[in-house]
Amino acid sequence: MRVACSAEISVQECSRGAIIGKGGERISELQRVTGARISVPGRERPAHHPVRIEAEGVTDLLHMCWELSKLGIGAEEPTACKIQIAEACFALDLERCSSGEFLRGSGMSAYCVYAQCDRDLVDVLVDNERFAHCEVTASCDVKAVQHGHAVFIYGERERKPMLLYDAVKNGCTAAATQAHSELYLSRMLVRDSEPPLVRAFTIGTYNLLHPTYAEKYKESEGVGVDGKSNWPVRRGYIAAMLRRVQLDAYLLSEVDASQMQELALDEYTVHHCTHPNREARDGVAVAVLKRCFAVTETDMVPFDAKEWEYQGQHYMCAAVVFADHIETGVRFAFCSVHFYTKKSVNPQETLLRYLDRRQADFDAVVWGGDCNNVYTSPPGSYQWETESHRATRHVSGKKLDWIFCSNNCSLARSNLTEILVDASKDLLPETGSAASDHFAEAAVVKLLWGGSEETHHET
Repeated sequence: MRVACSAEISVQECSRGAIIGKGGERISELQRVTGARISVPGRERPAHHPVRIEAEGVTDLLHMCWELSKLGIGAEEPTACKIQIAEACFALDLERCSSGEFLRGSGMSAYCVYAQCDRDLVDVLVDNERFAHCEVTASCDVKAVQHGHAVFIYGERERKPMLLYDAVKNGCTAAATQAHSELYLSRMLVRDSEPPLVRAFTIGTYNLLHPTYAEKYKESEGVGVDGKSNWPVRRGYIAAMLRRVQLDAYLLSEVDASQMQELALDEYTVHHCTHPNREARDGVAVAVLKRCFAVTETDMVPFDAKEWEYQGQHYMCAAVVFADHIETGVRFAFCSVHFYTKKSVNPQETLLRYLDRRQADFDAVVWGGDCNNVYTSPPGSYQWETESHRATRHVSGKKLDWIFCSNNCSLARSNLTEILVDASKDLLPETGSAASDHFAEAAVVKLLWGGSEETHHET
């Protein structure tokens, strides 16, 4: 890499761990996304030794600083940052503010706007502001990022960077709101043009990112500029997504009982189980559409604890719903899981043993959720969706969220299931991030009774 600019940031030991992430996942993702290189000194170095960023251009350098601010660095108090750009050196503070400003000091400021619109519109917004206010001469760099563009606005105070930021932010927010409305409408028109399901139904799984873990691990999707949970912002988007797409069943994880009430899935029968002895008191839930399924029984499958302080007790669980498919009378068992083998003993094996014991109580099974595992083949005698397996945890690029079914069913994708998956990847205008650190997964479950598979479409 040809180094054209650099930065040194004084961060605390706990912040260094947040930058590196588990197994180095986060630092690798930061470098991949931004194009800048970041060096974090090891524990053997003095505590005051700074984190160093090197980049070929100012945009990549600012992008890395912005991503670090999203991790919560500078949230509690400004973090000293020294930036070297084209022979000029600036002593700045890294401190992400609600205004979008994340670097300030030495007469210079830097702002970021996340734009879910094309580059031409951003250029028009910038040109219009400069035409209307000739005193606005701040620099503006636009960088293509996942699902949109990051607009970096920076310069000395007299160049009025904040005026340019406000104009671009307001224009991009209006454009994003209109684009979301048009996209949703087009997706629904495709869905409504298809004939109804016969002997099949749709199911989705989604990890909602609980506020406790969003704050604990500084997940950028789940915390605001103050490092506190932004659930009130995400809640409205998630609730609207689940209700509008309206799959026939949902397997949800990392959600507590009060959050399930806030989602107000009134057209569903909801069974929520709180994980035993888990810090956040979150849990898993099964929601089945009332007009599609008649619930006959609910249950919880607890997992034995691995931690010594909980020996003889349970840690986490699966939620189980037994329900009759109203159209066909087929008896289903639905299981929502969140496996965490670090603190629970063989959770998957525990669930499968439970299903073996209850075989007389159902005709078919669909189970899934955040399995925290990258499978190379479906577990046991269960089936999975046979098309290419896509990542659901975007930081690591791994598929951790799965749906499995018994071998008298099959799983496939459709227009409606893709609406849920795509919607879970949309970036919220208020946060510039997806609604969770996981993407949704979804499938059409087709019943294979009679030995033949019929072609069906969703409602």
